[in-house]
Amino acid sequence: MRSHGRIFRRGARWWIAYYTYDPDVGRNREFRESAGRQESHAKRLLRQRIAEIYGEKFIGPEAERLVVGELLDAYSEHLCLAGKKSITRAPNGGYRGPAMTLVRTLKDGLGGIRAKELTTSRIRSYMTARLEAGYARATVQLEVAYLRAAFHLAHREGRLRLLPYFPSLEVRNARKVFYEPGEVQALISHLPDPLNDLVLAYYLTARRKRELMEARWEYVDRGARLLTIPDTKNGDPAVIPLEGALFELIERRWRAREVLRPDGTVLLSPWIFHRRGKPIRKFSRAFDKARIAAGVPHKTVHDFRRTALRDLIRAGVHQHVAMQISGHRSAAVFRRYDIVDVEDVRQALRKTERYRETRTDSDNRKITKL
Repeated sequence: MRSHGRIFRRGARWWIAYYTYDPDVGRNREFRESAGRQESHAKRLLRQRIAEIYGEKFIGPEAERLVVGELLDAYSEHLCLAGKKSITRAPNGGYRGPAMTLVRTLKDGLGGIRAKELTTSRIRSYMTARLEAGYARATVQLEVAYLRAAFHLAHREGRLRLLPYFPSLEVRNARKVFYEPGEVQALISHLPDPLNDLVLAYYLTARRKRELMEARWEYVDRGARLLTIPDTKNGDPAVIPLEGALFELIERRWRAREVLRPDGTVLLSPWIFHRRGKPIRKFSRAFDKARIAAGVPHKTVHDFRRTALRDLIRAGVHQHVAMQISGHRSAAVFRRYDIVDVEDVRQALRKTERYRETRTDSDNRKITKL
């Protein structure tokens, strides 16, 4: 093994040294590792490293020191460079975005553990502790999914050789809540302007809340009756035709775009939905008051999106077209919104009963009603 590596002694400890190509420096590089106090152990470890090199399974001693927190940071950087909206670069050099809550939680629970020591048993213990602390199954499942993605990225980059098995939880958290027409009217009537128009727009378009809150007049072609949202959650622009009540709503907002300043000048708001010329950031307090007054305290803003999707399907709109309207890229996610309710089942049973009443047997005799 003299041409591939060597063992040597420093004080009471044995060390190994071996050589392999390092793409970061573009040449062969010597790696050294402490091998304990026994010469036989040092020889075995050297043979193991040489076998890994020739079997293209060598990672390097850096992998021995990698901790989970470093993998999470690397994955956050990967998402940031990929332009994902879940995490972006903050002005102070760190990261921000919805995914940062997951990253902070995972770092608090597992960040200091060496990556090679994160076993399936430890992951299960983490999941159990989170569930016992009262966190939802969907939240814990999302955290483990983020952790899994960070480990798989490190494996693809050659920083980790072996991956643990990541358990999963069965999550059944699809809401089955819809607004009825009378409830929509009642709730909107209790909302102040412009929140009433904003919530109505959710109901008419089935779009995501943030997309409409940030919509600007430069996105609107009133002549062609089109609203184009250039930056959506899935990265594709959305083109929304303005027809019927939706066009009337946009025209109403066009007339309300002028804002009188304290000095007597007029400001034209660049946002379709605005408060005194400024964009709407949140309105949870006003919405909570309105839904209580309307008698629907358990229903949320997002339930308008689900209701709009149900109405599209009931109206006979093809699923592919409905997905284009709502901005769903995955049919599986779309089906979570298109939930069959009791009235759908009732109508299906009535249709089946009418069909049975018209059936005849082989002798063309009408079958008696049961």
